[in-house]
Formats: sequence, C-alpha cells, structure tokens
Amino acid sequence: MKLAYVVTEAGCMDPKTGANQHIAMGMRELGKHAEVILFVPPVPNPTGSAAVPASGASGWRARLKTSGAWGAMRDMRDFARMVKQGWRLAREIEAAGCEVAYVRVQALHPVSLFLRWRRIKVVLEANGLQHVSRKARSGSWLAWAYRPFERHVYRVADHVFFVGSYGQYWQLDSENWTEVENGVEPGLFVRRDTRIGGNRPFRMVLVARLVAHHKGSILSEAFARLEPSLRDQVELHLVGAGFEALKAEFASLVRVKDHGFVSREAIGPLLQQMDCGVIPDCPPYGSQMKLLDYAASGCLVLAPNVFHLKNFYADKGVLFFDRGDAASLSERIGALVGGDRPVDAMARALQDHVRERFTWGTIFDRKWAVIEAIGDHKART
Repeated sequence: MKLAYVVTEAGCMDPKTGANQHIAMGMRELGKHAEVILFVPPVPNPTGSAAVPASGASGWRARLKTSGAWGAMRDMRDFARMVKQGWRLAREIEAAGCEVAYVRVQALHPVSLFLRWRRIKVVLEANGLQHVSRKARSGSWLAWAYRPFERHVYRVADHVFFVGSYGQYWQLDSENWTEVENGVEPGLFVRRDTRIGGNRPFRMVLVARLVAHHKGSILSEAFARLEPSLRDQVELHLVGAGFEALKAEFASLVRVKDHGFVSREAIGPLLQQMDCGVIPDCPPYGSQMKLLDYAASGCLVLAPNVFHLKNFYADKGVLFFDRGDAASLSERIGALVGGDRPVDAMARALQDHVRERFTWGTIFDRKWAVIEAIGDHKART
C-alpha cells in the first residue's frame, strides 16, 4: 500500500516539540507496513527571541487590530491559503498513487475534505481541540464556525485517531474514531535497582516547555504550604524551557536544578536518577508524553485527576491530586517525602502498564490494523 503522511503545520516539524516526536515515530512505524510518501513542510529555521511589539500603541488602528472584523479578515486570509495548499496537496497525493492519506489535523485546514472528494481514504490524527486553540489566538466574528467545521472534518473522515481522550469530548455519532496514547521508545524502559526516595534528597522532576496551561505556579504554591522539615528533603529538577519566572518563585522554597533542553538520547539516563515526575496541570482530555517518559524510567508519577489521565491510568500506579488545588498537591508531596505511600509498587505497576500498551511500536501496530482494513475496503470497492 502507498500511504501519504501529511503534515500541514510547519511548527510541528520543530525537533524540540512533542508533535515532532510523534510525527517522527509515526513515519518510522508506519514505514514498517507500507510505502510511506511524505507530504510535510520543511523544518522551520530557529527564530530566536520573539520581537517585542512597540509600547504605547493606541488609536483606531490599534483598536481595529483587536476587533472581531480584523479577526474575521485574518480567518478568511488563512483559510484561503489553506484551501490553496490543500487543493495542491490533494492533487499531488492522487498523482503519487496513494490509496490512503494519514493526516495530522490543523485547525480550519480542508485538505482531508479535498482528499475525500478525490476518493482517497482519509485517516486523521487529532491532538487537541483545534477550535479552542484557534479561538484563544483570535477575536474573530467567525469564531462561531470553528467548532462545527472541526466536527465536520472528523465526521466525514474514514477514521480518526484521537490522541488522548478527545473522542469522549466529541462523542461522534459516526463512530469512526479510536482513542490512542502518545508513545515511548522501548529503550527508555529500565528497571530500578534502588528504592524510590531511599536516599535523600527526594528528587522531583518537571519536564516541560512551560506554557500557561502547565500552571507551574501551583507547584510553587504547594511547596510554600509544605512543612519546612519536609521541604528541606526535596530537590526539584527542571528539564525543558521557559522556567525563568518559575525559578524565581522557587528561590526561597526548595533547591532547584535547571537542566535546560535535554535530547531524547539523554532524557532516559537523567530521569532514571529521579524519584518522582510531576505534572502540575494539563488539558483535561490531552495525552501527556512526559508521563510516559517518567513511567518508562521507573519514576513515580504525581498528576492532576483530569479526565484523560483517570481514563487511561486509574488504578495503574499514578498518584493523583485534585486539579488546581495547591493544598491537595502539597499533601501528596508531603506523603511521598514522609514515606507514607507504597511508592515502589505504584511505580512498577505504572511502568508495566506503559510497557505493555504504550510503546510506539504497539500503538502504531494497532493503528495499522485499522488503516489496513480501510485500504482493503477501498481495493474491494
């Protein structure tokens, strides 16, 4: 089978993003089953620091650029560009002889609709709520159309792989969807030889490219509530980017070590030195790649009780706290440092669960079974 692998959003190709990790693994794993033909944008050039807009902007021009009318014009411009790109891609994919297209969803992008019109089977990979993320960046008069457009794209596809529990959000009557996790490389799995927290300090780790929805301040508030005698036994390790403001909040609370960006080759050995991976907050339906990395390395995982994590990991070893509640998070940290939880058994249970179900190979083998059935149906018809 010739399978088109389609990515339209250039930012997803940034090698430092989780999206790129998923894309790279998808190309590799699907390539074991089919002839994969890539239709992806080039890797974006590093842009450095974002330009700071001039201060003091005012007047009718400034008001216009924040108006619903301006947002609607921006939507129409973006959609026109996507229509042009989508039509071109659909023609190129048909010309390449691809029977099925595996498409990573981008907000407002109609490429999957054009592919369906050309009788090419369409499998979508949907990660996140596209209408929500676009609405957060736009004050458009057309924002009312985002959600029904996204829903229509999902309903008419041959199959949708929702990364996370977004199928529960949409509840499509078309029943053409499956919920899947992100994955983790088999080489990251290491059985711990030492007890979690057996030595002091108790090492907690946060892996993130920190953005607003991570709610990092909840973690600093939790440490502020912790008894000083327990707090002194903790060392917090930060891995990723965007921690400058958060480190200032932690300055008088806990010892912090900032490792910066760490490559995939180095992330395993680093996490294997940790006791507990923490997720301060996350979208309620979204997958969390950091949880898989924590689990593979034998760490205990401390996470908010959001829908997706409870849906996939209830009774599988994750230690949950009440989402958005610094007091609940503080209580859990205190229990861990004080040795009041069966942490080794919990970490082993989670690691075994992830090893069994969520390696990249296992995930894409399950996806391929669906894709192959779709391709076979096309061949018969």
